Amino acid sequence: MKTTRKGFGLALTFALLAIAGCGGQQVTYEDEEAVETLTEDFGSTDVQMMAEEMIDDMNSHPAIQAFQNETKEGQRLIVLLSKVRNKTSEHIDMRNVMNSIRNGLIRSGRFRFAADKERRQDILDEIEYMESGAVDPKQAKAFGKQVGADVFFSGELTSIDKKRDGKRIIHYKLTLMLESIELAEIVWINEKEIRKKRA
Repeated sequence: MKTTRKGFGLALTFALLAIAGCGGQQVTYEDEEAVETLTEDFGSTDVQMMAEEMIDDMNSHPAIQAFQNETKEGQRLIVLLSKVRNKTSEHIDMRNVMNSIRNGLIRSGRFRFAADKERRQDILDEIEYMESGAVDPKQAKAFGKQVGADVFFSGELTSIDKKRDGKRIIHYKLTLMLESIELAEIVWINEKEIRKKRA
């Protein structure tokens, strides 16, 4: 009896999958490097273009290198990701934009990133737990050893949206900067602009 029920369940599952496959739209995988032009709104290609330019500039800019030499004796800067504001009229996940940039900078080997502010409390809670005696003292982590950030990484995304005679032109501009926490000085700043048109 159990075998019959099991066989019936499998048959029903495959039948439902077959029906869903016939009635739904076809889904395919696309090249993640391909240019996305489905709409004029801010999309994945825009994120990729902006991230690549910012990463390249930060890795080679003489102002950042000079600051490293003067304040860090050439060692890698420790960066704290601060607020990156979306000042456009669109719903844009700026965390996704900055994650792409942070990923590229870390992989370049020239920058280190401190934990985000929202993650620090989780880290502190874990250290307190480790020091409670519940964890092997040889493996427990102690207070006073976290890295201190050298610079804030912040910025904003803005847009200008123009419509005329059925056409639409959107001008996006991403501005990012590094600010010294100790000196309250802007160490580096750059802008990346994208112009998109719908005929």
